[in-house]
Amino acid sequence: MLKASLSTKKLAQAQSGFTLVELVTVVLILSILSVYVVPRFLSTEGFAERSTQQRLLAALRALQTKAMHDTSSSFCYRMIFNTSSSPAYGPSVGRYVSGTESASCGGMIATDAPENLALTQDEFSRLSLSLAASDSGVGVNYIQFDALGRPTTSAGTCNSFCQISLLGQTNTTVCIGSEGYIHVC
Repeated sequence: MLKASLSTKKLAQAQSGFTLVELVTVVLILSILSVYVVPRFLSTEGFAERSTQQRLLAALRALQTKAMHDTSSSFCYRMIFNTSSSPAYGPSVGRYVSGTESASCGGMIATDAPENLALTQDEFSRLSLSLAASDSGVGVNYIQFDALGRPTTSAGTCNSFCQISLLGQTNTTVCIGSEGYIHVC
């Protein structure tokens, strides 16, 4: 009889449910999550800036890689930045083929630039973004890479760092170190 009452008591304890403290703790955690985390998932604020930043990172790294794989020194692997009221960026030539060597050192964005290396004025306008590029605080209109992947600009050599900023609802920045390390700032 004593054994039966002990097993009934254990069974009753196992089915008793949650305590008030446990329930309050769970409600508190859920309310904190709903206030801080859920709006981040539902909001598109900063999405255009971050996706454009990743696109710029990929374009700069692709251009740098092209420069490092080129065995001749006749091309300028240059990314042009138009930071005026009609922002855009892209390489100076669309394809690095024989006959485009002099154009590759030009100051205009190639009209036939591949989509993965350029962002047009129309796209910047649609995304409501503006662009700023600087070498140690001095505005630049291009960054090019040598055969070792090191950057040079219209103002110098990125001695401390070069920055390309995308400005919109939020601001995002891509940095390039003097030895060519391209990263999110």
